[in-house]
Amino acid sequence: MALREPSLLPWAVYVRRSQKEDRDADLSDEQQEAAARRRIPPGAPVIVIADSGGKNSGGSVLRPGYQRLLELIHTDAVGGVAAYDKSRLNRDTGAQVALRELCMAHGVGLAADDSPPEHLWTAEGGLIWETSSAADAYMRRKQSEKMRAQAVTAFESGRHRGDDPFGYESDRDAGGHIAQPRRLVVVEEEATVVHRVFALLTHHPFAETGRILNDEGRRRGRPWSKESVKDLWRRRRLYRGYVTRRAGKRKYGDGLVLQVTADERPGTHDPILSEDEYGAAVAAVEARRRQRSAPRRAHRVYLLRGVTICATCGSRMRGDARLSRGKAWRYYACPVSDGKSTTLDDQGQSVPCEARRVPAEAAEQQVLDSIRSMRLPDEAVAEYRAELARLVEAEDTGEVGRQRERLLARVARVTEMYEWGHVSPEDYQAKRAAIDVELAALPAENRRLESFDEMARRVLDLPDAMEQASPAALRELVSLVVDRVVTQDREVLALEWAPAAAPFFAQPESASFWRPRRESNPRRRP
Repeated sequence: MALREPSLLPWAVYVRRSQKEDRDADLSDEQQEAAARRRIPPGAPVIVIADSGGKNSGGSVLRPGYQRLLELIHTDAVGGVAAYDKSRLNRDTGAQVALRELCMAHGVGLAADDSPPEHLWTAEGGLIWETSSAADAYMRRKQSEKMRAQAVTAFESGRHRGDDPFGYESDRDAGGHIAQPRRLVVVEEEATVVHRVFALLTHHPFAETGRILNDEGRRRGRPWSKESVKDLWRRRRLYRGYVTRRAGKRKYGDGLVLQVTADERPGTHDPILSEDEYGAAVAAVEARRRQRSAPRRAHRVYLLRGVTICATCGSRMRGDARLSRGKAWRYYACPVSDGKSTTLDDQGQSVPCEARRVPAEAAEQQVLDSIRSMRLPDEAVAEYRAELARLVEAEDTGEVGRQRERLLARVARVTEMYEWGHVSPEDYQAKRAAIDVELAALPAENRRLESFDEMARRVLDLPDAMEQASPAALRELVSLVVDRVVTQDREVLALEWAPAAAPFFAQPESASFWRPRRESNPRRRP
């Protein structure tokens, strides 16, 4: 198939970094983009799509940016795709083959090396593409084996793996490079904080320890929280001079899976805590834990757990109970207002929150009443379904439907050839994986009718079912139809339906009133 005219449609530049942090050794986004742009015809507009900032493995096609790239190809929105090299696109043979066939079917150029894009459509170009893709997949598996072996070697030699923990930094040479073999050295300023944290834990729980540290101004930037104190507690054996390995399964490239027990070794780093400091803190924390677990707590069901949002800071509110006069009073409490978590705004500043607790019974009753009263009549639901069926039928007879029929026919042919013995199991698996990638990339509108009918079976009888439902069943029903409940000043401020359930309910007037702030990660390391 001939390539599209490059001046008519933009080219997509795909960038991928597989490492977790920006500072990790890998090709930067700028390097990849510059190399890809050199392969694009002069004057062609460019769309840059990046899968960076997280761990984006080339062995998986479930990357947000890559899925967007496939969607642009399917919808004929781009005239070509360019990348630094083939391994940036995929490091899986089946996915690479599927990408080449998809580009050929839509006349989209594919430039991932120094050869012209049209060369890829030749028999020789296809052979080179598939062979090099197999090599990329091999290198991915080989690199994984190497990294696991390095982790085992580092542990057995007493060296720390991962980022520099709080209280330590990697030893560096005169040029500022990490000395090899890597060794942790104590950072005195941070070590002083570690001493103070474990001293406080001998008398105070985690949350109170965080509040005291904030009052003392022990740390700049992000304030202390219960979770950040726990992060230091989880590394307590490291501060005694040991390296640890958690229990779990270890997979190897030859398919071998071994069950590894928890283990620890003396480390090459100097300890920060003395035996007396460590022992006193452990004894105090364990004593508090036994005291907490002695009385068995009553099991309380919070119907709005996981969907209740604080309008002030945007945090998810948690169930909380207060015992008074022999009765338990249930509430939804904001963790930021309680000092158990922190939230940052767009400038990275801590968001203050003094939201009051919301009485759980009143909020739950208001949401349940909304579910009962706002469900649309059966006639309106039937009318909506008829219109949806008409749209789905029109779409299934269009280009998307014809593409899906062609792919399903290919599945039938490949399966038939495999059953007749004309295709090896390995080739069959590779071809099926390639077809499945293309099927998954197709728009899923034709499944809307099935999803609608299944949701209808669960929602239409909801008001009657709620009368006999147990608290646990009611919580499941609420999570099925409610996306979030926004609270403010001890009341429900806004109610938003789950996308799948929205066609069955009237839209609340306040549904679009509230927009959340960006939430921070309360489990970040200090």
